[in-house]
Amino acid sequence: MRFNLKIVFLIFATFSCKEQSVNSGIPLVPPIAKKSESVNNKPAEQASPDVITPVAGIPPVDKEIPSSSQSNDKSSDLFRFNLPEPLQAQKKSSLSIWGTYYYFVEFVAKKSGSFPVRNKNEAIISSGLTKKEWCDAALQGSFSIIDESARRNTYSFSSRSQTNLIDCSEFISAPVAEKIKGNRFELVNVPFGRGSKVPQVVPYRTLAVDPGVIAYGTIVYIASARRQKVKLPNGTEATHDGYFYAGDAGSAIHGNHVDFFIGPVKQSPFSFVQSDERSTVQIFLIDSNEALKEMKRIHGLNWRYKIGILRRSKFEAPQISIFEINSEKRFIIYF
Repeated sequence: MRFNLKIVFLIFATFSCKEQSVNSGIPLVPPIAKKSESVNNKPAEQASPDVITPVAGIPPVDKEIPSSSQSNDKSSDLFRFNLPEPLQAQKKSSLSIWGTYYYFVEFVAKKSGSFPVRNKNEAIISSGLTKKEWCDAALQGSFSIIDESARRNTYSFSSRSQTNLIDCSEFISAPVAEKIKGNRFELVNVPFGRGSKVPQVVPYRTLAVDPGVIAYGTIVYIASARRQKVKLPNGTEATHDGYFYAGDAGSAIHGNHVDFFIGPVKQSPFSFVQSDERSTVQIFLIDSNEALKEMKRIHGLNWRYKIGILRRSKFEAPQISIFEINSEKRFIIYF
């Protein structure tokens, strides 16, 4: 499919936005897709965090805020852990939860890798993964592959298929392997992938929850996480402020089970996340406009009426996606 440039310019003239892409000046908001299984296994071997390079799609910093999380990495704008301790009046309710964690997987394409990444149309959108790597990617839901030209592409779970299935039971439990064997993915333009309810997930902020227990969009405060040191993707450390955001889902997340997204690190830094339902921690559901504004900003929920142009992989044809978040229409053109 080919697009007339006049149409593209007309669209850009019709819809405006405040935030611009860091690299191109064009705002990028990917369509939302359902997250893959959120089941905690031992982390697989991953590339060094130094592999991560920022991609377009994150709004620029309004002004610098001094913090241990600041760095030359453009994605450092996601890591402002400077929210104040909540007032007693802001704590709407509390409950006990038990935690697991999920992470972002990174790979370097291998010539020997024979397990392709497919989209919902069964088209191959990337290659170069071994079977174990494919299973790790399918289990976590979001991952990146550095291809032969040293380009880093990020993919997120989009759907499941009943064809071209891959059996992962030699690496993970049979019930989980059965669920992920037909996972399909999409190329996305955010650093760590998408969530079920947010355009992008953020390390040490995003939670996968059961909406019957914790509603999507809820601000969660955990006192045990405040002042906890966390390792950022660029290798530096930051001090957590204790705030999280319920913005993701997983078919294995039920009741008071909460899954913490920790980004491209091998172990959770939170001592209360034990992957054991007998090990619980108290959390507070918070009513704070300041915290809500920050969580919406870093998760991409402040992007309004945006148009994005994203070069798709060499395997895919152009397409236009139109979707809504909070009754706001979003458009993205993929090439």
